[in-house]
Amino acid sequence: MGRMTSFASHQSASSILERKGVTLIDLMANLGAEANQEDAEHTGPRGGDLHWLNWAVEAIWPETRRAVSKRLREVIEEALKDGLPSVSGKLVGIKTFDLGDHPPMLGPVDVRQVKARKHPGVEFTIGFEWNSTGQFEIEMGTGLTIGIRRVTVAGDVNLTLRPVLDTLPIVCGIQVTMIAPPSIGWELTGLAQAVAHAGIERHLKNAITDLLLENLVLPNRLFVHWLHGREHEFDITEMQSPKPEALVRVGITKARGLKTSGMHLHLGSDGGCNPSARISIGHKAHQTKVLHKTTEPVWGDDGWCDFLMFTPNQLLTLELWDESFHGRHTVIGELLDDKKEGYVRKVSLMDLLQRGSGEWWTLYEKTKEGHNHHQGDLRPSGGSASIFHPGARCRASSKEKTSGTDHPRASGASVASSSAGIGGQSASSNSLPATLGGGVSDSVLKHVSASLLGLAAGHSESDHKLKEVGAVCIEFVLYSLVPEQHQVEPKQHKGKTDAEAVVSIQLHGLRGLAEPDATGARIKCSLSGHGTTVSEWSHQSKFVDATLETPQANDIAVQRLVEYLSLKGSSNKEIQEVSGLCAEQVRRIVEQKPSFNTKWNQSLHFPIRNPTEAVVQLQLMVHHEEGKGLPPVELRAAISIREEVFPEPGLKYKKIVTLARVKQTQPQHSALDALRLGHAGVHHKKDAHLDGPFELDMSVQVRYLDEVKDERGDD
Repeated sequence: MGRMTSFASHQSASSILERKGVTLIDLMANLGAEANQEDAEHTGPRGGDLHWLNWAVEAIWPETRRAVSKRLREVIEEALKDGLPSVSGKLVGIKTFDLGDHPPMLGPVDVRQVKARKHPGVEFTIGFEWNSTGQFEIEMGTGLTIGIRRVTVAGDVNLTLRPVLDTLPIVCGIQVTMIAPPSIGWELTGLAQAVAHAGIERHLKNAITDLLLENLVLPNRLFVHWLHGREHEFDITEMQSPKPEALVRVGITKARGLKTSGMHLHLGSDGGCNPSARISIGHKAHQTKVLHKTTEPVWGDDGWCDFLMFTPNQLLTLELWDESFHGRHTVIGELLDDKKEGYVRKVSLMDLLQRGSGEWWTLYEKTKEGHNHHQGDLRPSGGSASIFHPGARCRASSKEKTSGTDHPRASGASVASSSAGIGGQSASSNSLPATLGGGVSDSVLKHVSASLLGLAAGHSESDHKLKEVGAVCIEFVLYSLVPEQHQVEPKQHKGKTDAEAVVSIQLHGLRGLAEPDATGARIKCSLSGHGTTVSEWSHQSKFVDATLETPQANDIAVQRLVEYLSLKGSSNKEIQEVSGLCAEQVRRIVEQKPSFNTKWNQSLHFPIRNPTEAVVQLQLMVHHEEGKGLPPVELRAAISIREEVFPEPGLKYKKIVTLARVKQTQPQHSALDALRLGHAGVHHKKDAHLDGPFELDMSVQVRYLDEVKDERGDD
């Protein structure tokens, strides 16, 4: 069974979602999704096997394993530095990092054409599963060694070849992202099992989860291109960090008929449970409060939360949890769609839009294996013992087993863990790819045979049937994002969902940092208004060398002159005459800003209630100054949205702003402060060249919420 029509033309839908008065009928017609029809023009082969690619991956796995191990080890080690609890001591390092002999298995694959606003492309959605045979050991300062084995990772990765130009090399780059976090599982070994109650395992999971969310899960994307020197031909920031296309206000308002297994019943509860709901879309999640002793919970306003929609293909993950009398939480069930010809699968935002607000959705019991689902390849709802590919899991839980001991996190990928699964296998070892055949290694075939023997030994088809455990009512309101001021209609504010607009801050590049400091720098973006401040850090920057051919063209003063004249509307020919540069040099300075060699190319987005009262502050943090207590390097004056953004066309303020270190007044330290801070804490040694001023190429845009009316009526 193939996927439903994907958001193949989702960027063309962006244009319709930037207009006022759009209805859901308009949107569905624009997506070509009415009657769930296939778009033959834009959708390629689906569910294809990748025998040849798996054979190739296995052939080069020894080299790949060595090539990625060092870098992956460094990234994970950095993520764990502040992620482990103090009781376990300071991280010494990763003692053993062995990816194992088994490569990831790839497949199936779906292909579709992406009709973008500016740049078309071809998108491949590839399922993957990796059952590592390697060993990992993390050494702590207390002498504790955390052993990890049987690591499993399963999900979907989206690879998009774009932009596509009509000149060589035609395909100019590749985007890599996940529309939902993958499912991750492992087993702890040795002494770590005995001290798991101290939170080591939970913190370890959280650190890995955050690493994934911050780098690969929408809205985050990895963009690699090979058009150096021609970056002006496409928007790198948009390629790497897209803007949201809409805002979806989702409400998990009530549930009915909840069923818990006998082992989960609570003393004195008369067969009831203490349910709470947890919903996640992309890298954001929301949890309701716990209601006690009921199988018919009504959360009302508490169940509402705002989510940014980057594509209707994003998966909506919903789980209901039962809190026991001693504070432990177990999964009651999860949301799956059972309306596709007897199959069930993960629910996407497109599914939600098609069915409409206020509909009841079936909840299914989560099996010990987690019954991972590839987001589009569906599994028979009547149960099947066939081998299928476990795919994208966008769960806010950090416990996979129904007997989990920790409450799930409020955000993050699903991470499974067990000391020993059935027959000594890891939690997902019974889930194997369907891409088996000629060219597959003996080790993989042995793995398949073992799973089939396990099924024959007692895992009957009935054991794999999905059990209904209740239903949940999901309400929603879809808002388009309109880049113009208009008469704001009263929004359906529910609970804490009070946004009236979305403020997007784009960080392109910075001028003034030397090469060593230009790598790893971050920008803190803060939006303040109504006595509250929300902040978010950028990714770490990278240094990009775009030196021009002549000393005159590389002169910063000359480049500033060219940029100034361009902003004032002078033509390139006029700039040539004033600056003395040739046409090519002027073009590159105007389009590439080569002296801005500290690059982020990232967008950050903030839903906000009243943008007219908001101001934007930006702070620069160089990696080796973190934690030293130095005065911030920030905007000399915060950007007022009312005064500086609203007068601009399309409510978009695009400028080069100046950051400089705030002058420090000598603090008065008590004797106790001196002892606490120490000599280095009172007299900071700093590099004068890091005081600034620095110039930041950035933009701020405001887009107001406009409700997309559902005028389909009742059928």
